[in-house]
Amino acid sequence: MTGADAERKVWLSIIFVSYNTRELLVEALRSLETNPSAYETEVLVVDNASTDGSPEEIARLFPRVRILANEKNLGYSKGVNEGIRASKGEFCLVLNPDIRARPGSLDRLLEHAIENPDVGIAGAKLLNPDGSLQYSSRSFYTWKTILFRRTPLGKLFPNARVLREHLMLDWDHRTTRDVDWMLGACLLVRRSAVDDVGLMDERFFLYFEDVDWCYRMKAHGWRVVYVADAVMEHHHRRESARGMLTRQKASHVGSMFRFFDKWSQSWYRLKTRRHWARFLLHVATDILIVNLSFFAAYGIRVFLGEVFTKPVFPIAAYGSFLLFVNLTTVLSLAATGFYRETDRPVGAGLFVDTFLRALRAAGIAYLVATAATFLVQARIYSRFLVTIFFLLLVVLLPLGRVGLHALYRALRRNAYDLRRAIVVGSNDLARSLAEQMRAFPALGYDVVGFVTEPDETFSGRGFLGTTEDLPRLVRRHRVTDVFCAGSRDPLPLVSRLLLALADAPVSVRVVSDLAAITISRGEAEEFLNLPMLRFERRSLVRYRPGRKRLFDFLFAFAGIVLGLPLFLLLVAAALAGARPVFAVETRPHLRGTKVRVRRLRVPGPEERGAIRSTLRGFYRGFPVAALYPALFSVLAGRLSFIGPSPGEAEKGRFLDEWQRLVATMRPGLWTSAAVAGYPWVPFRDPVGLNLYYLQHWSVGLDLHIVLREMLRSARGGGETFDD
Repeated sequence: MTGADAERKVWLSIIFVSYNTRELLVEALRSLETNPSAYETEVLVVDNASTDGSPEEIARLFPRVRILANEKNLGYSKGVNEGIRASKGEFCLVLNPDIRARPGSLDRLLEHAIENPDVGIAGAKLLNPDGSLQYSSRSFYTWKTILFRRTPLGKLFPNARVLREHLMLDWDHRTTRDVDWMLGACLLVRRSAVDDVGLMDERFFLYFEDVDWCYRMKAHGWRVVYVADAVMEHHHRRESARGMLTRQKASHVGSMFRFFDKWSQSWYRLKTRRHWARFLLHVATDILIVNLSFFAAYGIRVFLGEVFTKPVFPIAAYGSFLLFVNLTTVLSLAATGFYRETDRPVGAGLFVDTFLRALRAAGIAYLVATAATFLVQARIYSRFLVTIFFLLLVVLLPLGRVGLHALYRALRRNAYDLRRAIVVGSNDLARSLAEQMRAFPALGYDVVGFVTEPDETFSGRGFLGTTEDLPRLVRRHRVTDVFCAGSRDPLPLVSRLLLALADAPVSVRVVSDLAAITISRGEAEEFLNLPMLRFERRSLVRYRPGRKRLFDFLFAFAGIVLGLPLFLLLVAAALAGARPVFAVETRPHLRGTKVRVRRLRVPGPEERGAIRSTLRGFYRGFPVAALYPALFSVLAGRLSFIGPSPGEAEKGRFLDEWQRLVATMRPGLWTSAAVAGYPWVPFRDPVGLNLYYLQHWSVGLDLHIVLREMLRSARGGGETFDD
């Protein structure tokens, strides 16, 4: 290829990301003017909200440079990606502002990539300002490398083999060769390789984004090459190595853990056994809470010592009993499903969910422990202490679980501990599934790409290979989950995948209409040597009118009895204001009908007086209290606590059957739309929520929703009832 041909066919986009580096950037751009490329070139500067006047200075001195000015610091990887998206070149050269181009360096680097179409990333030979060699090529990090690079061990053993291999000190840097990765100060990337592999991972705010990019390039089959005859000067400052507690150091450590979380083989093995790791963490946390609750209860018993006639025995006397309580409580929690892996809500819903589970488990443990205090011969155990202990336990266990989930959600929000997934399929369903997983990072999945069956074609980005390549792809990309979404007959495909991946630590999932039934009460069995699925009556529907009515009756009765004193007090206060006590609220129901809900009247904003202000403030903080009169309608069977959401039924024979079943449900104080607050519910429209509620109904679900709505009301997050 002649220089003229290449000049017409190849564009070189040089991209700088700048943050308060005005002087360095000016020198870098001047070096490009002094040592220009023979190829047609464009230069872009992505400024991350610098405060040193960099954009204005660059615009004044270099009018041909395109400046992309951000309003805030987006981080290095996002800045690079922004520059690549805005560029036009077939090759993009990412340079740090502290780089100085030398004569011919740009063309030698570019020409090597042009002559070798399998090169995804090429890097120049970097020199220090004094002309000495800068070791810019590295082998991939290991835990041993980190130990020597980030601890005093590196200074104690500077010639250790692990360091020399990592820094690649023992080969001739005058020769061009393939390497694991190179410093991101100077990286030439092929646009077609970027289209295949993807841009820089924007989860790396600063540091390790270059290591990750090179790792992904090699995982996709592209070469990463050190070009010895392309020489540039690099004023390397190594901010991450300065000081002990700096922002750069914290960013470097965070990115390091992110890289190992993504690519470490040992961490990958741990992820494939995450259910055991999570189980052990939960058990350890619960044991800690059990002991803290016991010592707190003992402290309360000591504080109230004068109230009781019996003496307080020393804490050492409870040693064997405390061991017994620990064992009993953990076994009760396990037996009642407290450690079962389930999709759980967040926030107030999570507390209610774990509270109900903890209440059941603690109740069993309390009965066993109380019985033990009667059976033992030595009368040293205070049953008051045991009672206080379990009351504390019922509250602290849910709080502990909420704290763990908050920590875990924080990790997810920062894209740690993600499950890497491959989607099998080339149709719209497969693409939609991948898009949904990428759009909702809280699900915890990092979609690597797509594979297809050998006879299928795939168009677009992210293609990794065929199903025959899956075992190799799973190992290379650290995959933990395989989703099959594109096969018309998925069962044979799943059988082949399970056999091919028998030794791989992955789970295989398949999108199938049959799952809608098997999820609900289907059982696999063998009959006459034939594999079969057996379904009981009403397998698709868990809703049971009799059980729901019993729950409504008992819960309404308990609410009426427990809330009667407060109700009488509120009625007396309202009567003292000489205004109506009750009001009727009309709400929409199915098929355009209306439901009348009687409630306590909330004083209007125009009404004055201390009593009216107090009542109005109370109802604002606890709006569910106004619904007390409606409990009598629930008791009488005219209402339910949870009822169907009003919505227009969709046309179609199958949906009409569902709608007729939904229409038999009583209207509710709250609608089935309340389940939309759970992150795993895939519907947001009224019809879909009704169907989901019908399929997944249980007494526990109703109790969970009622308690959650009452808790939201007490926190000021419920509805307000104004006239």
